[in-house]
Amino acid sequence: MFRALLIGCGNIGALYDLETSDVFTHAKAYSKNAMFKFTVYDQDVELAKKIANKYGVDYIPDIVAINFSEYDCVSICSPTSTHVHFLKMAFLAKVKVIICEKPISIDENELNDISNLYLNSSSKVIVNYIRRFQPSFIDLKVLVEEMLLKEKLVNINITYQKGFLNNASHAFDLLQFLFNQNLVLKDVMVTNKEFDFFKNDPTLSLLANWNNVPVNVTGLTNISFTIFELELFFNSRRIKITDSGKNITVYTIPDSQPFLLPLIINEKNSQSNCIKNYMELVIAKAQTILLKNENSDNFMDSISLNKEMIKHIK
Repeated sequence: MFRALLIGCGNIGALYDLETSDVFTHAKAYSKNAMFKFTVYDQDVELAKKIANKYGVDYIPDIVAINFSEYDCVSICSPTSTHVHFLKMAFLAKVKVIICEKPISIDENELNDISNLYLNSSSKVIVNYIRRFQPSFIDLKVLVEEMLLKEKLVNINITYQKGFLNNASHAFDLLQFLFNQNLVLKDVMVTNKEFDFFKNDPTLSLLANWNNVPVNVTGLTNISFTIFELELFFNSRRIKITDSGKNITVYTIPDSQPFLLPLIINEKNSQSNCIKNYMELVIAKAQTILLKNENSDNFMDSISLNKEMIKHIK
């Protein structure tokens, strides 16, 4: 059995699924995995007690009482401003696997410092971009690789809300995952910038170019609903990801279709209900690294993405 520490019992740490049967948090995912025994910490001691009682686990009442070297795995679900601090403590204690919520930091100097520490550490860090761990998106990656053998990617549309770093980063990470390339935007023109949700993370709309492919990013403000959509246009096919990634629809040209008529849905490659109990798979990835001593994680890709996005916020 592995020992895990959950730092931060807020929404993604423990609250999103507190009253449901879903598995959307680190706490519930640990509780359902027989390979882990976990302990919780939150600066709100009453909240830590509540979560500890919910799952029948121990809690740590004071941050100075944390001994990182006691744990095989640490989940960092605290505010973004504390991520690097806890990462440093975990690296120094040689914690084997760290799961860190995104963004890693909003400070480029911090990102450079923590990159150097990581490269000289033995720890592996999973940054929690949930879609890359879902089977449907792993299947989509294979499909994209097959499509690229026959045709080119020609346009990308992204629609999101609530913070360029906090939420648009999910779309950009998914692009990095699907195409095996780090994000480097060129010819960037910001068309709208509003600090509507986060003090240090504006919702941006922009036009840009990525590997000679036009990218249109629409950041919606002043709306009362959640939206996350990604469209990939190829020469003769289209992939549309909607409902925060729950649905993947693939459109193709039938063999008999004349030029410039609408595409039709390819039922074989389209998928629904693609995101479910997503934290179970993230914790399972941590377990695999621990059991098999895997070297694979997505930390440096996430650092690169984080720095690129900060550049455009500035």
